[in-house]
Amino acid sequence: MGSHGSIATELRLRADDLKQVVRPKVVKGMTRSEISYTRPEIAFEPLHGKEVLLLVGRFRHHIDGSGTLLSDSWQTLTYDLAAVEGISDGLITSFQSATNHHLQRWLNEPGRGNDAERHVFILGPGELVRAVDFSWASEVLLEGLRLRTNQRQSPWFGRRNGVIKTITAPHGYFINAIKPMCREQRGKRVWEIGLRLCPIIDHVMPSLTPCAIDAVKSECVGEPGSKDGQQIEFSEKHAHLRAIIVDCGKNNVVRSVHALSSEAFERHLAHRDAPLPQGEHLVFLRHSEYVKRVDVIATDRVHAIRVATNLCESPWYGDVNQLISVSVRSFDAQPQQQMCGFHGTLGKRMLGSLGVFFSELHTSTDVSKSKVA
Repeated sequence: MGSHGSIATELRLRADDLKQVVRPKVVKGMTRSEISYTRPEIAFEPLHGKEVLLLVGRFRHHIDGSGTLLSDSWQTLTYDLAAVEGISDGLITSFQSATNHHLQRWLNEPGRGNDAERHVFILGPGELVRAVDFSWASEVLLEGLRLRTNQRQSPWFGRRNGVIKTITAPHGYFINAIKPMCREQRGKRVWEIGLRLCPIIDHVMPSLTPCAIDAVKSECVGEPGSKDGQQIEFSEKHAHLRAIIVDCGKNNVVRSVHALSSEAFERHLAHRDAPLPQGEHLVFLRHSEYVKRVDVIATDRVHAIRVATNLCESPWYGDVNQLISVSVRSFDAQPQQQMCGFHGTLGKRMLGSLGVFFSELHTSTDVSKSKVA
């Protein structure tokens, strides 16, 4: 920006945009007039270049560039949100995030993974957080939140039974950092959330090419026997695999795993507003993304699974404590192949055995040309 006047104009225009993102969205039969909602004027200041920080509380939203309300760790953070982890059922008690720079180390920390209560949500290449839904149980108590990206939405972290407010980044911006600010006040937990907003720069949007399916079946791992009741065989494969659902039950056992086609995902999950049932986790594949490896921990049953794509590696799903004593079995696709489905056996309460299908690679991995508008 060349002059003081142009900076002032830019800030004024951005402040006008940001004023549109702080209006509450109310559910549960309450009307806007029934909520004593007041908001101070936005005290707008730039942080670094065009970046701004939005501090979110149920009855107050404002832009703060002074840093007086922020810790040193917030100021020195690398602002490139890559993943979040939070409790997925019950009142939200923890919420953590990771950056691209620290993602792999963060995923490999002891105990990190998906189970009956926790969920890890990982952003992919070209995926941007455009909005965050907040569920407030009281004036100061946050009970749940959900991320909305340019491609999908996360599950709810915590509950969604309170007053829902949606904070949407203004046109030309996206949310690239989230920091909970939690403290105790009179014995109660008090929440505010810091959202860092940045201008959208060049990000890639992948593409998909169609193909027919001719699958190769792998062997299974896991020897369930009869202690979990009669084993029922299952088999599913798709020419266009778009998502995988892993269901974790009591004691973090893997109850089932399902492969979803692009058509099934669009019909049932792409625009779903209700959260997935407790313990269910969604592995979403972008248009140029395909599964090239499936890791399984299994003994007399399947304890945990993990998938690796051409773009990233997922966290573990299931009982990650078994990593200490049980070796990992990997199903690797050959060059020019991709995983397209699962087969195995299901018992009464858990996944007894698991194998995979491989098909000819048909997804373009060149994501360097198309960009998000």
